[in-house]
Amino acid sequence: MKKLVPIFLLLAAALVLFWLWTARLPPFDGHPEPVDLSVDDVRIEHDAVRVKGTAHYARRISQVRPARFMRPERTWYLFPLFPPGDTMSTEIRVMVASPYEPEELVAFEDVTVEGWALPPRAAVNAQVEQALREAGYSFMSDYALIEVFEPEE
Repeated sequence: MKKLVPIFLLLAAALVLFWLWTARLPPFDGHPEPVDLSVDDVRIEHDAVRVKGTAHYARRISQVRPARFMRPERTWYLFPLFPPGDTMSTEIRVMVASPYEPEELVAFEDVTVEGWALPPRAAVNAQVEQALREAGYSFMSDYALIEVFEPEE
């Protein structure tokens, strides 16, 4: 039995490290160099991405994400991202969750977004989708979410 204790401790340590890595918590909270992509090429299979496009702020949507292990409470702002200069499209291919609040009087803005490509359910719930549908937008079946890298504190 005494021979099994080190094995269990090693297994427990490996599981904790794996959890820290998948949750992107210290010491694994850095991010790789983002890959440059167009709005149409973003897929959830990508890891870190850099995308240039036009943000639509037709609806001001924010979410407060509660504090969790080693992360403070933070307000995230959600908006759709379209190809650069495109202010007329309404079919959403990419949503962005950003910790930076958009300016009040700006309806459209050309931005460069760097962040994690994630499945949309990571932040986009039914209320967010409904609010954007009421504003005249629709969603592609395979749309992606880009969660902007958190600012260094």
